[in-house]
Amino acid sequence: MLGNDIVDLADPETRSGGQHPRFDERVFAQSERAVLARNSDPTRMRWILWAVKESAYKALRRMRPGTVFSPPRFVVDLDPQLDGTVTVGNEYCRAHVEIDGACVHAIATVDSTRAWTLWGSQRISHPSIRSSRDNAAVDGNASQRARELALEQIASRLEINRSELDIERSGRIPHLLHRGARTTATLSLAHHGSHVGFACRFPIPSVDVRDERIKREPLEGTTH
Repeated sequence: MLGNDIVDLADPETRSGGQHPRFDERVFAQSERAVLARNSDPTRMRWILWAVKESAYKALRRMRPGTVFSPPRFVVDLDPQLDGTVTVGNEYCRAHVEIDGACVHAIATVDSTRAWTLWGSQRISHPSIRSSRDNAAVDGNASQRARELALEQIASRLEINRSELDIERSGRIPHLLHRGARTTATLSLAHHGSHVGFACRFPIPSVDVRDERIKREPLEGTTH
């Protein structure tokens, strides 16, 4: 299973001092607050930890739709290369974070099967927002761009025609289609501020796209 999340560090929502005074206490475990206290850039690290929690929640929710997002229970432990784990009770996810300028992109996986993961992120341009209706339109545009980025990158990686792929949703969960049939790949889409991203995990061997080329690497990412 798989989840990903995007945080735009340049967005007003993520500015330093923009959170409630008790935000850290309500959101982070004691070990995470200790990491923030000694970090040279606590604002950046705060949103890295948040993105990892969100991505882990998305991954676990795919396994158990009733999973509740209680942020302090999703305890993140990252090494200096931003690889690590998220522990939730007696379960855990593997986690990886990519930083590209103001874009924080977190990917979490939880499964025991052999698989490889492709991910990517992209900065997009928004029109100026003047009303709640404009805001909804911008959100819809970002969702569409996340879909298009995923389909373009997956088709390129698999060396197949983009027209062979599509995405359908079941509830809030996106599913990758190949020639109209649902695949066993796990797909996650995300957007925030001026950035969109995706992650897609393919089992090895794939039974959906019969192409030995998908076995080349177990993990790879692209950022634009």
